[in-house]
Amino acid sequence: MKNPIDQEDEGGSFESYFRDASHAAESALAWSLSQRVDALDALRGLFSGGRNIVQLRIWCFMELASAPQGRIARDDLYRIFYALQPQALDSVIKRLRETGLIIWDQTSQDYSLSGLAQQLHGLLVPLTKSVSDDDELASLLAQVAGAHALGLTDAGHLKHLHAQLSRLALLTSLIEWRRAQMNGTRRDFALFAGEHTKSIGASDWKWLERFFDLERLGVTHFLPSIWLAGDVQLLRDEHVVDLAAVRCLAIPIEDVLRVTAIRKNLDHWWLIENRASFERQSGKRPAGTLMAWLPGRPSQDWIKAIGHLLQLSPAPLMVSADADPAGIDIALTVGALWRSQGKTWAPYRMGVVEWQAVSQKWPLNDHDVGLLQRLLSDTNLPEQLAELCRAMLIEGRKAEQEGWL
Repeated sequence: MKNPIDQEDEGGSFESYFRDASHAAESALAWSLSQRVDALDALRGLFSGGRNIVQLRIWCFMELASAPQGRIARDDLYRIFYALQPQALDSVIKRLRETGLIIWDQTSQDYSLSGLAQQLHGLLVPLTKSVSDDDELASLLAQVAGAHALGLTDAGHLKHLHAQLSRLALLTSLIEWRRAQMNGTRRDFALFAGEHTKSIGASDWKWLERFFDLERLGVTHFLPSIWLAGDVQLLRDEHVVDLAAVRCLAIPIEDVLRVTAIRKNLDHWWLIENRASFERQSGKRPAGTLMAWLPGRPSQDWIKAIGHLLQLSPAPLMVSADADPAGIDIALTVGALWRSQGKTWAPYRMGVVEWQAVSQKWPLNDHDVGLLQRLLSDTNLPEQLAELCRAMLIEGRKAEQEGWL
């Protein structure tokens, strides 16, 4: 029985479409394409038929291509595509198998993407992007990646791409910085994006300032500080900063590192991620508590300064972060600081109960799902947070701390 793709083939040979068959043989591009029969058949498999069925195939294919490590179990397949009619999903999976884009492994009982599928994925990425005036670079990159995968790289594309790579790298770094909820100075971001703190030149900073609100994205141009609240006094030689006199106070990190003692013993520390929640709770802070605002994923300087204060006044830690994958990861980060100094820590008011109580329904994205899976494999993850991770994966949503704290 013939493959359905072969049955769709009509007409004669490629050369028969030319007025002179020798012209086809003289084309280097035509020869390159003739060497990629597998890719041509895969594209035919995806794009043959009416517009709606083509849209369905491409949607399913791109969803499968986003699976971690490019593998997906049968049960997970039906969970991901639960909204599809079974016969529609079976038809698409059958076509993807016939075209060699996905491979069924009988031993491990899962599907995996073929090397060909990973190549075609680069060609199809532009179809998944919304159209805007700023898409030229992303579109060009996808075209070059796909063309390179098929052995059809164009020198003109490469030259154009080379001229844009520096700012593409900056944009990618800024996206990853924000996705990880990091905060820090421009020197911190430059080190994150490059190999040293001066890896971003003046012209590139001007370009970033022109198109992005860097302060809102956690890249500050000002003196980095730590917000504290509590009934304690910070001592520096003969000088005293009395936190009890104010609701909360921002102290430059360089000054925090000069503190030599903390007067008054602590029952515990309390770090709160959401700024509005920190300010609200600082007005009714419990006795014996030193509070600090946890600014998303903290910078190394912030960690160093808090670690310095912890050495001066060791006490257990309570962490209140967003009930989302990034919040759990941030809690683990600061928890590791307490563990390194032999102190205990625990999440506080960031469990399943708080998460279920809010009306927010922010959907998880692919990055969230991957992060949750990684977090669940961390042996240092407290059971309360592991339970929250599993609940988010099941319901596919996350929440912000401001909704309850």
